[in-house]
Amino acid sequence: MNGPVAMGYVARAHAADGTALELLVRGKPLPARVVPLPFHPHCYAR
Repeated sequence: MNGPVAMGYVARAHAADGTALELLVRGKPLPARVVPLPFHPHCYAR
């Protein structure tokens, strides 16, 4: 992925996996998309 990861709340209508969003960060619009949790695969053995 090599990019920033963030969590936030979105309206239910926009919460489906893969939905494209535009975030406003310090006044600058940035592209984003909804992904399922976890963001990164687990790297430990159970």
